[in-house]
Amino acid sequence: MKKTAAIFATAVALGGLGRAAAADQPRGCDFPKNDPRWVFWDCAPVPSFDLSPGGLTISGPADARISASATQVLFAGISAVDACLTLANPGVAPVVLELVGGGTGTLTVPQRKVSVLCGVGVQGAAATCQAPHTGECRVRWRLDSTR
Repeated sequence: MKKTAAIFATAVALGGLGRAAAADQPRGCDFPKNDPRWVFWDCAPVPSFDLSPGGLTISGPADARISASATQVLFAGISAVDACLTLANPGVAPVVLELVGGGTGTLTVPQRKVSVLCGVGVQGAAATCQAPHTGECRVRWRLDSTR
């Protein structure tokens, strides 16, 4: 939670997503992709998957259970907002996170990691479980405004 909060605070403090991508790399995080519309952070595992709401939280935290190879909509139909979605994946299979609105951004969240995907004009999000055969994925997510 501390690393996720620090990463999100970095994006907010820099006053925008575009400048956040150019910021110094947060400790424990890698930038696997950098695009002017999307900021991707891949962060080290955290001891707790508690995603307690903060002052900029729009939705969540919420839990989702997703069948193997299935996609589940996490939220949809909201007014376009500049936001970051934090996804904790405590399971043993990767989960593909997709934000929609102002374009589409995707990020694969490895097992037992927490990752953050930020976008401009976000209107919805979905998660796809990459567990084999009859497995499943359980995730916890939270949506926060960047302003």
